[in-house]
Amino acid sequence: MAAELELLLLGWIDAGRSWPGLDRDAWLQLIPKLVTLAPMPPVKRRNPFSGEMMEFPSPSTSAVVVATGRTLGQFSWSNTGPNELLVRGDPLVVPPIAREIAAQLKGSYHAVLIAGAASGKGSNR
Repeated sequence: MAAELELLLLGWIDAGRSWPGLDRDAWLQLIPKLVTLAPMPPVKRRNPFSGEMMEFPSPSTSAVVVATGRTLGQFSWSNTGPNELLVRGDPLVVPPIAREIAAQLKGSYHAVLIAGAASGKGSNR
């Protein structure tokens, strides 16, 4: 695998004030339907005790944005807050995909302003 790109935090997708938030099952069903998404591959890390490489499975609630064989973004279900997706990746490629996902999940994409980035003006409802 090629060197991993640092994926910038671009924003999040939520359901606004609709309780209980985004539908986790709808998100899981959407991942295989979008050609721009793929399940997040397992992560290989060195075991600090044995020194051997180990493979750790990725959560089924996470997906990567793949184009031309490269990972350009990532959507991860938040484990700490309300039912929402964290959005990371290339600020020119990922936001349109985030808006599409938000629309399909009946949610909103909220962009984080990034210094020097050509995209994002805050929230997209």
